[in-house]
Amino acid sequence: MNKAVIIIRRFFIPIIFFFIGWQIIGFLTPDIFWPSLGTFLTTTYKTLASGEIYRHLGHTMARVYGGWAIGGLAGAFFGVVIGESVVASDILKPYLTLGRFIPAIAWIGVFIIWFGSGVPSILALVIYSSTFLSILPTLNGMIYAGSLTERIRSAQVMGANRWDIFLKIKIPTALPQIWTGIRTALAVSFLQIVAAEMLVGSTGLGYVIWTSRIYFLITKMFVAIFMLGFVGYLSDVVLQNIGIKFLKKYGIK
Repeated sequence: MNKAVIIIRRFFIPIIFFFIGWQIIGFLTPDIFWPSLGTFLTTTYKTLASGEIYRHLGHTMARVYGGWAIGGLAGAFFGVVIGESVVASDILKPYLTLGRFIPAIAWIGVFIIWFGSGVPSILALVIYSSTFLSILPTLNGMIYAGSLTERIRSAQVMGANRWDIFLKIKIPTALPQIWTGIRTALAVSFLQIVAAEMLVGSTGLGYVIWTSRIYFLITKMFVAIFMLGFVGYLSDVVLQNIGIKFLKKYGIK
């Protein structure tokens, strides 16, 4: 298919539908609740031109990427350990099940007491949520890899030891689900950062959204919300392309 057609279908047409939908909602809704498209675009331009929003964006992205990098990798590590070791599974799996059913935001009060109000508590919340979100897909991938008994027995017959089987069969087989867990953890990190910055932040897009509602700056709230969504979308696209470029041979699509 022609690249120009793909670009038009994937980018320009969705943008056109977005603007049309926005204008329809704005026509049916008072400006105080939903700004008109012209007001939204004007406010977006002024907000971007002032440069202040970039400081908040930078703080949010640093917290998201920092917490996600630590939590995503930690979750992948623990998922591999639990999936590979029966002893680790018996000890850690109950905590995994327990932690999955505790919302990350429920810990914010505890984190404030432990780490104080500010960046450490926000990072702790992102790390917690991304860790648990990346453990489960990784664990499922390792369990599936361990079920390939014929491949494992064939490798053992050819002289492969446990370490060889782990590195050359189990990890490559589980890698697509490990990568899925890491990508999911990134999305969840974006979700958690807003709540954390609303509650304990003094900077960041979540802080902008929360403080804007005090003065009923609905348009500014929309600017921050869509900026967060746009940056999250770009982050996921970049991560997806990294997976395709470097891990395609393992089934990453």
